[in-house]
This record gives sequence, C-alpha cells and structure tokens, in this order.
Amino acid sequence: KATVSVLNWLGRRHAGWMLWCAAVAACAAVAAPPLPATMRAWVKPDAATPARYDPAFPKVPQLGGLRRTYTGLPAACEVVVRVAASSINPSDIAPVTAVLPHVYGSDMAGTVVAAEANCTRVKVGDRVWGDIGANCGNGKELGGYAEYAAALETQVAVAPPGVALLELGTLPKVALTSWKALTWYAGGPWESGPVVA
Repeated sequence: KATVSVLNWLGRRHAGWMLWCAAVAACAAVAAPPLPATMRAWVKPDAATPARYDPAFPKVPQLGGLRRTYTGLPAACEVVVRVAASSINPSDIAPVTAVLPHVYGSDMAGTVVAAEANCTRVKVGDRVWGDIGANCGNGKELGGYAEYAAALETQVAVAPPGVALLELGTLPKVALTSWKALTWYAGGPWESGPVVA
C-alpha cells in the first residue's frame, strides 16, 4: 500500500516522470545506442535542493566511474545498464549520500550496454536486474532512476527468460528483504517444518 501511495503521489506531482518511466519500459527491446551526453534522471542536485526530475542530467555513467566515486566497493568489473524499469522503496525516498549531485533509485532492470573487459557473468546485450543501492564508504551508490545506471557485475543477475524487465524492476530490494527475514531472523532454510506461502 505504501508503494502505491508513493506512486500515486509521484503521478500527481510529477506526471512527466511517470510518462517517461512508461516510455523507457516500452523501448526496452530497441538495440543499445552509444551512450548519450545527457540522460533523463531523478536527481538530488545539492544538499539544499529537493530531489527533482532532470530532463538533461549531464552525468551519464561511464565504466570505471563507480570505483572513482565510491570507497569500499568490492573488486568486481563494472557494467552500464540502459534502465527499462525501476521501483520505489522506502529507502529510496531520502537516501543519505555524500556524493552530490546524486541519482536516486536502488532497484533496476535493463540491458547491459557497456561492460569492462574482465566481466565474466554478464556481457553487452544481456538483460539484467538487481539492487544497486550499495552502502559504500561515502554513502549509497544508487542510480536506478535514470536512463542509464552503473553497477558492479556482482550486483546484477541475468534476467530469466520469459520474465519482463518491467516485472524484474520491482523485485530486487523486496526479494532481498524477504530472503533476509527468512534466513537471518526466522532461521531458514529449514529441512522440514514451516512452509512459507
């Protein structure tokens, strides 16, 4: 219900943002173009300004940019994903980060458009999904509320065949939260006993 309320609020307040989300999802099957000079994004520009829609945000992610920007990241190759879908979580509303301007959004699904040479799990053209809201030494990584997002290869998984990117964009954080609740707090996995439906 909270997610629906947030979406309704965004829809009333930022109708253009919601139309952009629908347009991006509709274009997911188009071949990946070269990275543009600007992109549409939901950005917190500075400490004094609330997050807002920017139709021409000039900081399109580049390979290697995560390691140049954030501390405490694991050693993994980087990919750039053309985002087809994302979702809103409570932790996405006002994340704490020292890096400004900052694109919000932790969940995303899309198509890999660039990958470092040492990537072994994903390649350009793969449909992927993941939670890119890593807690780093200087804040949360994020970036899913934009046309393009950078991620570590270890933060994304190849999309299962037959599952739409629009559906996968809603799952990462809620799936991880559910898994943590069952394994960390409820003692799962179980040999026998409780059944989770």
